[in-house]
Amino acid sequence: MKLIRIAVLTFLFAILLFFAFVTIQGNRPLSCESPIVVGFYGKSFFEERFNEVVLALGGLPKDNINDLGLVMNRWGGELKTKDESGIKIPLIHSVKEWKIDYPSVSVTQFGNYHIPLVSGSKYSYHFNVHVTYADGDTAVFQLSSWSYGTAACPILISTGIGEPGQLTILP
Repeated sequence: MKLIRIAVLTFLFAILLFFAFVTIQGNRPLSCESPIVVGFYGKSFFEERFNEVVLALGGLPKDNINDLGLVMNRWGGELKTKDESGIKIPLIHSVKEWKIDYPSVSVTQFGNYHIPLVSGSKYSYHFNVHVTYADGDTAVFQLSSWSYGTAACPILISTGIGEPGQLTILP
């Protein structure tokens, strides 16, 4: 009985420390290298976000896309040179492979809600991806966006996904 009580108290103390850690992190700007993601997608969060972009576009451009949400949601299966708002939709090229460069991931907390572990909290992030196109060309993209959850570096608690974000080619 005493062993069970010690185990329960240890578990409760660990939970209390975790909540204290998340609360202390609060809404300060943070920088996480290779955060441990728990929640919505788990550890494959960044892979899934980029995979969604590649699948929705049918490949990747060789130019920047400043509003992926607008391009992805208004594409409508019809290839056009401009969408309804006048944003130029770049030519899409087939992709052979891509790999996320984890050390470039950074996370900052923002939003109207600063209560730890509440789905109304938001964090922004960006990460670099090395891409090889089917024609052999290569590029390094940076995907920037935001999602719901709490950044408590090195832990990122994802409770939902935000907008697709912005895709920028790095020099």
